[in-house]
Amino acid sequence: MAEMTPVRVWDAPTRIFHWLLVVLIGVCWFTGEEEGLATLVHRLSGEAIIGLLVFRFLWGFQGGEYARFSTFFAPPREIFAHIKELMRFRASQTLGHNSLGALASIVLMLIVALTAVSGLLSADDDRTGPLSLIFNVNLKELHEVSFRLLQAMVVVHLLGVAVTSFASRENLARAMVTGAKKRPADSGARDAKPGSSRALIAAAGAALLTAGGLMLLPHPPQETEHGEEHDDH
Repeated sequence: MAEMTPVRVWDAPTRIFHWLLVVLIGVCWFTGEEEGLATLVHRLSGEAIIGLLVFRFLWGFQGGEYARFSTFFAPPREIFAHIKELMRFRASQTLGHNSLGALASIVLMLIVALTAVSGLLSADDDRTGPLSLIFNVNLKELHEVSFRLLQAMVVVHLLGVAVTSFASRENLARAMVTGAKKRPADSGARDAKPGSSRALIAAAGAALLTAGGLMLLPHPPQETEHGEEHDDH
């Protein structure tokens, strides 16, 4: 058996983004129907998610080699070829995202963005997004539909990771933790090119400004069961 060696694939910023997003989506999931303090936690988590997405968007242009969006797009024939491989439970190993995984990642981030932004523009008796009154719109129904779609997409994503890990004989979740995938020492595989330090600082700064700015917006007063107004702050 050929000697295996770790190859650096996922840079630290990409991995931190990934797992923070997992945590925040989970928090939003479990606080979406709750009241009281959970309402504030739900709102702050959604605003933090928007900050994360701003970071990921910028990092997708100047980040590590396999974090860049330029590596995400594959021709349809490659996507269908990968689907056929999965149906046979035999998938080729890739250093970055495989063609289907890259497409799923883009779709997932778009749905997350739609859910988070529509949440800022939603209003009902229990909670009101900080931008809903400013722009005089209510996207409550869109927020609810997009969140259900997000829940379904999360399940599909988890199943996809599990099936692909089995079919390719490679633990994809572990690679997103360690940042490395193992390859034969004589395969010629090399570590991914790192991202720009300046881009990292700029992306992190933009994310903090975005999330912080949203969190500092005044929270519209809510109505209690007796019709009285109160503020969560």
